[in-house]
Amino acid sequence: MKGLKIFLACAIGAFVGTLIALEMNRYFWWLGLLAGGLTGYLSYEFKTVLSTVPKAWSRATSWRPGEFFWQLVGASMVTLTVTITVELLVVLLHFSKNELLPSYGDIVALQAAVSVLYVLCLPMTHISLGATVYGKLRRERIEFYKKVALYGNPVAVFLVTPFLYAYFMVTGIWWLIKNIPAGICAIGRFVKHLFILIHSDARLLCGIDSAIGAAVGFFAGSALIGGLAGGVFGLINYEVVSKRLLHLHLSPK
Repeated sequence: MKGLKIFLACAIGAFVGTLIALEMNRYFWWLGLLAGGLTGYLSYEFKTVLSTVPKAWSRATSWRPGEFFWQLVGASMVTLTVTITVELLVVLLHFSKNELLPSYGDIVALQAAVSVLYVLCLPMTHISLGATVYGKLRRERIEFYKKVALYGNPVAVFLVTPFLYAYFMVTGIWWLIKNIPAGICAIGRFVKHLFILIHSDARLLCGIDSAIGAAVGFFAGSALIGGLAGGVFGLINYEVVSKRLLHLHLSPK
């Protein structure tokens, strides 16, 4: 069973490597060998690779959303809720039969009215709930709803949106400048941990024989020949060279 897995992994890797090598410029055909070797390396017990990806990623990065992220999400959700409410009211309210669609001024006025009512009703609702559920009004909850009323109010959001765009554009560019190296390092750590977790002698054998098969396929000019050669090389290397001549037992991990 293990020999069949090695044959298939080497054949797939050599086939892919040959295709890439044949499509590359003649000065860069060797990139197909690298691609074929990597494909063969990863193709062996591919389910193990898939199950290892989350572990490698969790080791590579430990980022979690901060307070500002959740504040932004909360304000966006509140704004979206109020905006949808306004749109529903626009549809449900009775407009003149001569108007096919409500005018822009009607929508803006309704938006402003709902926003004002929203800001006025929010603390009143909270006072009622606080008195009912908690028996008293906690100071931190008052501060929380002040922030919601300020940052989630659609009028405030619409007024501040241009400045937010400018702010996020500048900070976004700075974030890219600052975090692109960190992102590259995170990807490097992910690849490192992935290979540490999945590496085995059998995978190394598949990678090498896939590259050899890709070279054969390139010089033969056929991806099918390359795939078959890679599979045969892998099977011979495992069954004959490793097991019978060298008496090696390839580690599964």
